[in-house]
Amino acid sequence: MTQGNTQAQSFDLIIEGVGYLNRLRTVTPKKGPAYLACTINAMMGKADAVEYVGIDCIVVGKIAKQAIELLAEDVKAKRKVIVGFRAGDPKPDFYEYPDRETGEPKQGRGLKARLLQLTFAKVNGQKIDIPLVPRNTAPESEAPQGDKDDGVGSACGDESAPRDSFSQGGFLSAIIAVDALLKLDPAAIDRATVTDAFIGVDGFESDLVCGPWSFGEGEHHNANHAGRIVELAADGSWKLLKDCFEVPDPELADIVG
Repeated sequence: MTQGNTQAQSFDLIIEGVGYLNRLRTVTPKKGPAYLACTINAMMGKADAVEYVGIDCIVVGKIAKQAIELLAEDVKAKRKVIVGFRAGDPKPDFYEYPDRETGEPKQGRGLKARLLQLTFAKVNGQKIDIPLVPRNTAPESEAPQGDKDDGVGSACGDESAPRDSFSQGGFLSAIIAVDALLKLDPAAIDRATVTDAFIGVDGFESDLVCGPWSFGEGEHHNANHAGRIVELAADGSWKLLKDCFEVPDPELADIVG
C-alpha cells in the first residue's frame, strides 16, 4: 500500500460446511441490543468417521435469521435439523462444562463465528424450503468484482500471468460455478444435479460484464455478445474508449430474442 492510499481495507474469513442446528436462543446482553444465536455442530472428516466441531454463532444475515426462525419449532422439538451454512470471522472458543458421570469440570473447545447464511436445511432427512440468499449475492462485501479479480489473481496466480480479459473470464466462470454448486445438497451431488445447477444459473450480474448473464437450456450457447472497447495507456492502465455495447449477430437471435 502506498502512503497516499488512505482507503480502509479488510479481509473476510469465511467458513462453509454442514452440521446439526441446535440451541436457538435470544441473548440479551447487559449492554447493547438483544441478538439471535445458535450452535451448529459442524461435521468434518470422512463419512464413516465423522468428527464434530461446535460453532457458537451470532446470526447476522437478514435472510439467515428468517431461515433460523422457520426452523425454530423443529429444533425445539428435538428433531434432527441439518443445515448447510456460511459463517464469518471464526475465532477459537474454550469453555468448561461438567462431566456427565463424575460432575468434574472438563474443558471444551470449539469456535465462535457470525452466521451469514444457510444454504439448505433438512429435518429428519426431509429437505425443507427455507429463505435463501439470492444468487450471486456476496454475504459481506460489496466491493466491485473487478477489484476482486486482481486480488485473487495476485494471491493465487503466477506473477507472470497476464491480468487481461481471459483471466477475468476465468474468474467470472469460477464465481458462477461455485455459486451454483453451493446451492446443492452435499449429500445429493452427482452429474445430474450439477448439470441442473449450471442450467439454472439466471441473471448473474457483475461489473465485469455489461448485463445480466444466464445459462439456461438451448441447442447452443454463446459466451458473451456485449463488451467494452479499451486502450492500454503508456502507464499500464486501461483507458475506456467505448462503454457497453451489444454486438449484432443473427445467429444469436434465438438466445437473446
